[in-house]
Amino acid sequence: MRPDRQGRGTGKALVEAVSNQFEEWGVSHGGLCTFPQSSLHIALYNKFGFRARFLTPIMATPALRGGDAGSWSR
Repeated sequence: MRPDRQGRGTGKALVEAVSNQFEEWGVSHGGLCTFPQSSLHIALYNKFGFRARFLTPIMATPALRGGDAGSWSR
């Protein structure tokens, strides 16, 4: 995210293009991913009819060498 690049209409143009493509394809259920802490992103998507519904955590862990997956648990 680059705050110095915000407010130039790039995001709006991209979301508009995606929305138009979804409509052309006849997509009845489409979704987008964004940063949940960004009210600007959520407001932009709302303008195109997208609504915040689910938060999906994306997690990362360093890759392990030697194929040892270590001990995993829930």
